Amino acid sequence: MRIPIQILLSMLLSVLPAAAQGVEAWTYPTAKPTEICSAGTGAADDPYQVTAAQQLANIAYLVNETEETFAGKCFILKNDIVLNSGVLTAVAGGTDGSLQQWTPIGCRANPDDNAHSFCGSFNGDGHTVSGLYIDNSSKGVDFLRYTGLFGAVGIGGLLRNIYIRDAYIAETVCRAGLLCGYAYTEGTAVTDCTVRDSKIKIFKTGAGGSSSAAYQSGYIGGIAGAIGGNGNIAFCTTKNVVIEHADGHNAYIGGIAGAVAGDAGFCSAGGSIVIGSDGITDDTSKRHAGGICAQAGGIVTDCLGDMDFTIQDNADVNAAGICFASGSAVLRCVNRGSFALTAPTAEETELGDVLASGICMGATAVSDCANYGSFTLTGYTSVADTPPSLAGIYLDYTGTEEAERFDRCLCVSTANSFPAGLTGVRIAPMIASATNPEATLCYYLFSDYTAQPADLGSAAGPAYFKSALLLSDLNGKGEWAAASADGLPEPLGFDALGGTLVLDELSAHQSSLLALCHGRTFPTVVWRRTMLLNSWNTLLAPFALSADELHAAFGSTGLYLEQLKAVRDEDGYVTLSFGNVLPSGTLQAGTPYLLWVSETGKALSRYIFNDKTIQAGIAPVRVSKPDDYVIEMTGCYDRAVLPTNSYYIQNDKFWHISDKSPDVTSKGYRCYFTATDEMSLTRAKVLHGDDTATALPAPLTPQPAAPAPAPRYTLDGRRAAAHTRGIAIAGGKKIWIK
Repeated sequence: MRIPIQILLSMLLSVLPAAAQGVEAWTYPTAKPTEICSAGTGAADDPYQVTAAQQLANIAYLVNETEETFAGKCFILKNDIVLNSGVLTAVAGGTDGSLQQWTPIGCRANPDDNAHSFCGSFNGDGHTVSGLYIDNSSKGVDFLRYTGLFGAVGIGGLLRNIYIRDAYIAETVCRAGLLCGYAYTEGTAVTDCTVRDSKIKIFKTGAGGSSSAAYQSGYIGGIAGAIGGNGNIAFCTTKNVVIEHADGHNAYIGGIAGAVAGDAGFCSAGGSIVIGSDGITDDTSKRHAGGICAQAGGIVTDCLGDMDFTIQDNADVNAAGICFASGSAVLRCVNRGSFALTAPTAEETELGDVLASGICMGATAVSDCANYGSFTLTGYTSVADTPPSLAGIYLDYTGTEEAERFDRCLCVSTANSFPAGLTGVRIAPMIASATNPEATLCYYLFSDYTAQPADLGSAAGPAYFKSALLLSDLNGKGEWAAASADGLPEPLGFDALGGTLVLDELSAHQSSLLALCHGRTFPTVVWRRTMLLNSWNTLLAPFALSADELHAAFGSTGLYLEQLKAVRDEDGYVTLSFGNVLPSGTLQAGTPYLLWVSETGKALSRYIFNDKTIQAGIAPVRVSKPDDYVIEMTGCYDRAVLPTNSYYIQNDKFWHISDKSPDVTSKGYRCYFTATDEMSLTRAKVLHGDDTATALPAPLTPQPAAPAPAPRYTLDGRRAAAHTRGIAIAGGKKIWIK
């Protein structure tokens, strides 16, 4: 009988020792290694070349056991590394005792001296490290234990282009991530890394643990446990990653990172987060979980959360599809993960102490976000004294979070399931906030839901649109693209892997967004920047444009792009001389310009460019009259308040902001002028490249705006839409709107 070669090979591999199946021989050194890597000097143009598992272990020893931090040194992974074979299979089958345990690179994070932290740059070059296995499940609480392929990364450290698969971490209270336990650094700490087919399991605290330690917090993430300093994480992905948390201590859990001190952007997380009962008697403990991250100090932008949450027993949990709490804004994010609250035992039938939100529970603003996740409750028959609260987009978890506004948000929860006999669960199909933030173009479809008196949100909250004709309503607004795989609309510009970048003149967070994207080329850039026709526009772009691109975007005739060249006194005027860059010149990224558009149909509010490389820096233009004064033309990518004693051009008039002026807020991607203290621009003139002049005889001072009209509410207490007619309430009085 002949045996097919494929079956024969499979039988042979099943009986071969691990070393013969691609697992390299390696061990954590007991003495200082004599060699780091076989090639390279560690310079940026000649990095250390990592080709073997033993070399990774040598790096770990040098960082952990000596004073070597590799600050300023560069590494590159030249091939795939196999630490163990079949890790998850062995764990599931209870045969993981034969696996070799990894010792993380870096065991201490101290920003004062960086001792025992990895401070170099490690480029995985797209190669995979598989078979990571760490089992600390019998250890007690140690907030300063850092667990992952890298344990602690210090200032200057950077991890990029690293792939991890078939990894398993068993821990208690610590900081754990499959790539990195903790990174304390400035700027981007982790970028372009992927973890897939892996698992983290947090056990109930073993020896040394007690309820008195519940105030220590663990940080758990699919990529990184926590990123401190002012560190960012960007362009990272998890696929089929499972995080199980059964310990009762405080914890911050994220599909990408437990906590990020800076910004998180262009990340995609897929898998599941399972949170069990407290396991300790101290009922002050709380688990905070987010599909991308539990906490972020800065913005969370352009992220896809696809983590399914399972909250078991009566666990005390705050769970959000994108981010539990952001210190800034949540922008252009989509959640597809679901929320299942289950009672697996007959004793656990009372539901309480759970908050769940499709997008987030704390942020200054939320815009262009969509939640497609649904909520399911099973096994419960009653509601506790602290009933659960559920929200489609946003839930003010403290009752005092002051989210400023919500724009273009969508909740489509069409697979909800709530027990028929269970009442008292508090639900907000869209937004639950006691501060009544402004909300525009916010829609929802929320199945299996009937409004109850106990529902979240105040009676005077904003009205949201709900309709069976949701899709046609949205498409008619022109603010959404209805081309997603399941036929539902998604916010304009969202792309799971960062293929499209959306820049918005109305956002106050563009500088943070651009910093995440600096040096990266995007196939498509959507630029929301309004240009005025037959008027001078100040312009600041974070990417370069050729002459052909300028003409294609803004017109082939009557187009002027001018740059400040000189300043001089002339007939009592301060003359600012500009030179025309066109017809053959280019627009440089970060450089301020004046732009004149005269071709009908080219002064738009939205432009699309292809294959643009982003530059986050700004290069002000300074001109001076020798021994007299200096004028600077600079700009700002953010929507921001202009500084006192600055000047700006609007509607071909020259405006001065004095210390007595009201705040002047400029939209993003615009420019303004400053002058030395010795100079006063009492009269100014702009001399253009074609020798024409725009005379601005007297700088004007902005005057305080008229007070905004009082908000209007319908008789049932809801914020009245702009098209409302009939009786309404404004300023505590009934009014008639014609």
